[in-house]
Amino acid sequence: MPRGRFVLPALLLLSSSFVRTAAADSFLGDGIVVTDVGDVQDHLHAIAVAGDALYLAGMDSVPHVGRWRVEKRRLSDGALVPEFGDAGVLAIDPTADWDRITAIAVDGRHLFLVGEAAATLRIEKRVAYDGRLRTTFGSGGVLAMPNETVAWQSANTALVVEDHLYVATGTGRVLKLRTRDGGAVARFKPADTPPAASTRVTALAASNRALYIGAATDQGFRFEKRGLQAGRLFWTVDESFSRVGCGIEAPQALVVANGTLVAGGMHGGRWHLERRRERDGALLWTVDLPGTGDCDVVNDVVVVGDELFAVGSRGSRRRIEKRRLADGALVSGFGVGGALVAGRRLFEASSAAITCGDLIVGGTSYGEGDRLTKESWVTARVAARDGLPVVASVPPCGGTAR
Repeated sequence: MPRGRFVLPALLLLSSSFVRTAAADSFLGDGIVVTDVGDVQDHLHAIAVAGDALYLAGMDSVPHVGRWRVEKRRLSDGALVPEFGDAGVLAIDPTADWDRITAIAVDGRHLFLVGEAAATLRIEKRVAYDGRLRTTFGSGGVLAMPNETVAWQSANTALVVEDHLYVATGTGRVLKLRTRDGGAVARFKPADTPPAASTRVTALAASNRALYIGAATDQGFRFEKRGLQAGRLFWTVDESFSRVGCGIEAPQALVVANGTLVAGGMHGGRWHLERRRERDGALLWTVDLPGTGDCDVVNDVVVVGDELFAVGSRGSRRRIEKRRLADGALVSGFGVGGALVAGRRLFEASSAAITCGDLIVGGTSYGEGDRLTKESWVTARVAARDGLPVVASVPPCGGTAR
């Protein structure tokens, strides 16, 4: 059996494996890592891959208090890396209130953690190898920004391009900061088009020439192309649709691929994907799955060559799709008919990454069955080719982030 995969149907494995009675400390055995931490709310918001390491970031909690949490795990088997933080874990408590990490960006030897500290924006720069604060950034490694709040809960609201960190904020602005010291270079907002009363930036992407913004307005989606240096506007596209009361319906993911933009999110309460031309924003194709009344959403998109993976929830169940980039059609050899669907509401997929020919998906489980009695972090590793769980150790495929 190649790469240690089971030869049972992937759909059966990924839904039934959540009922084990002991939490998994690695991918070995069933391709799933579970972290049970706090007593109330444990949310895994973002994942990132660098070298041979996997970084997981979000929140753990006790009643009425949430903390930042980061885990560093080996890509080869998912085990915690003991040199990082305290035996592989950083537990950070900026305030005595609700604190959480919402996005993570990796730049060479450093991590940028972006999140909330008592309802205000906080950014930390840390050494990827061991988690130490990089004290030349901000004040002792931290930018505390009391006049800003965190953006919508997409994991795609922060990225590093050419020695600068771009961060979307809850005030609708995009901040451009120097990665070296955290100094502010520029601030800009999407161009409001009447009668829009408000615009929230929910996803960012970049090429080596431009920054791309995905936003939610009172009428629907907005996409913009801006210059990397000062945010000069090149084009804006508004996409209106009927809203169905599912909270913020927004492009949660935005990816630059092969001269185009791929976006995923919630559109009219439905699971939604679309592809647009990079040079002018013209629409190439869209996918809207029939609605189930459960506020279906694509939370993240990963593009590999001429294929894409979309992860999120539909009908309150985790869904992972593989589609052709050319036309958005499902790739039938992946999972069942092109998709992996959880049997019940156990695992909402918030963030995804591709590495070594495998897809890694992280999210939150909402306490069903003997194994999961409260909210837990859940991370799954499946083969990008067919969706089967990767259940054995795999050879390293890059240099360790240090």
